[in-house]
Amino acid sequence: MTASPTWRFAIAGDACPQLALRVLGLFAQQDLIPAEVTIRCDAEALDMAIVQPALDQQRAGIIAEKMRAMIMVREVIEEPV
Repeated sequence: MTASPTWRFAIAGDACPQLALRVLGLFAQQDLIPAEVTIRCDAEALDMAIVQPALDQQRAGIIAEKMRAMIMVREVIEEPV
């Protein structure tokens, strides 16, 4: 049995105080703690990068689709690292 890969999520969205917590909440719902979270924000945009180890492709895709469904999210890119 092979180990699940580590995934990196790049999220671009509106500068909204709720966005970072809502995105991180998706990981908490899956009982996951990201290995790394980076957030950059200015007056108009919020950019996040999240690294999550031990995540299979199906779960990574589900989390990414839930992010894309958020009205404040402009773009989500998920990739194995």
